[in-house]
Amino acid sequence: LDDAMQIHENLGVELVTSYGLKPWNGLRAEDLGELMISCVFGLFFLLFLVISYVYANKQAKEIAKQLFILVIVLVFFGVFLDMAHIVIPYWKGKIGVLEDGGEMIAMSAICAYVMVLNGQDLNYLDAEL
Repeated sequence: LDDAMQIHENLGVELVTSYGLKPWNGLRAEDLGELMISCVFGLFFLLFLVISYVYANKQAKEIAKQLFILVIVLVFFGVFLDMAHIVIPYWKGKIGVLEDGGEMIAMSAICAYVMVLNGQDLNYLDAEL
């Protein structure tokens, strides 16, 4: 949804125009705005993951750990490589393909994992709460 609607790109440009961000370390001002928006959304999701982990039982904590690892993989491809292919123009095409493909694979893995969990009987998760 973010890629299709260019949410973080548009909000990143909004930050640049509102706060006058300047280019830094090979990143354009728009890239810094996008990075800031990605961090805000990432922290939002991380907050819910941490809260659910703190109040979860042993089995649910394992699920939260696995989701956290999948989110880290998504961040690597969707944020780190996204910025890297801007800073390293020589690899732009190669890193761009790796970034987009890795992001799609990571997001597909997260969706598949959640769908598998959805199909399981998870009533045992409530037993220890």
